[in-house]
Amino acid sequence: MKLARFPLAALAAMAFLLVVNVVVYPIVFPNGPPEVYRYERTDPIALYHVLALLVTSILLAYIFPIGYRGRTPWAEGLRFGMLMGVLVGLPWSLNAYAITETQFSSLLTAVLWLVITYGVAGGLVGAAYGGSLKAR
Repeated sequence: MKLARFPLAALAAMAFLLVVNVVVYPIVFPNGPPEVYRYERTDPIALYHVLALLVTSILLAYIFPIGYRGRTPWAEGLRFGMLMGVLVGLPWSLNAYAITETQFSSLLTAVLWLVITYGVAGGLVGAAYGGSLKAR
């Protein structure tokens, strides 16, 4: 892994995820997240949201080079990010559906959100690494 590019890749993903979750998410989901939360905090702890985005960004930037296959970095990053969105979102949504009384479609919307946002973040990670990686 090119360690010199790792911070840039993580920062690119973090910046995108932070902006999209602070600016775009409230527009797409004006009533908040899908109704799976039965015991919401009255005052969410924003620091943990930021921490979750930071961990996601670091993991995307760290794992991407492991599976890099030598194709266009942006396109491989997009594919990788979308796969990560499915890997994270689909099991969580299926579990949430199993234990809550909610519409399945609202949970699929959450999965779609993760697939799109993680996909773009992965694309930015790939672009940050550029041609510095060797195919495995």
